[in-house]
Amino acid sequence: MTTNSITPVQSNELNQQDQEEMHARVQDGLMRLFVKQCRLYTCGGSSSITQLEAEELLESIRFVLRIDNLDDPATLARLASDDMDVLFRQGLDDLNRRVEETMELWHQVCITMPPIKNIALRDTLASIGQFRKVYDTYFAAFAVPVSIDYPLHDPVPETFKGVDYVHEWLKRCLEEAQYLAQFDTKECIAILKRSCPDYKGLLINLYEPVHRHFGD
Repeated sequence: MTTNSITPVQSNELNQQDQEEMHARVQDGLMRLFVKQCRLYTCGGSSSITQLEAEELLESIRFVLRIDNLDDPATLARLASDDMDVLFRQGLDDLNRRVEETMELWHQVCITMPPIKNIALRDTLASIGQFRKVYDTYFAAFAVPVSIDYPLHDPVPETFKGVDYVHEWLKRCLEEAQYLAQFDTKECIAILKRSCPDYKGLLINLYEPVHRHFGD
């Protein structure tokens, strides 16, 4: 009876101890990865970086490894189960695949969007077209290095970062483009002119006036 009464307490203590050991192992692996990234970032020429640079490198590492919360048991177990360098390379491979998927989505938006002239939309799509070239998966994976000025009807939450943000923006933009493509372009332009005479130059969403006119 005495043994059975203390077994759950001993089990909890062991689980807590295992969790603390896993947390320490993951923190050690992350620190070694951070040091390696610092060396790559400075090309081995200097071990000194600014606080801002350090914070951005850490944020990039967390983004590549998909770390939202180190206190999450599933995340902790995943990071502790393999070599951190291997996990980082796998994360980079996943990001690169995501970039290619995003550029395919960009192409769909470009060929689906009706030829309605709007400077913000034109410039935004042109900028996203350079995303593959300017996106830094190694040192700034969390960043969005393109200009996205065209306002969507349903904006992307700021919780999205890096390629995830661009991918989600294009996904929502494609839905708007597909809706507009259902209707005659000249009729859409007439609706836009009535709603906003300078629909070409102002930061307006093209979908909203047309959707208000035709409804669901």
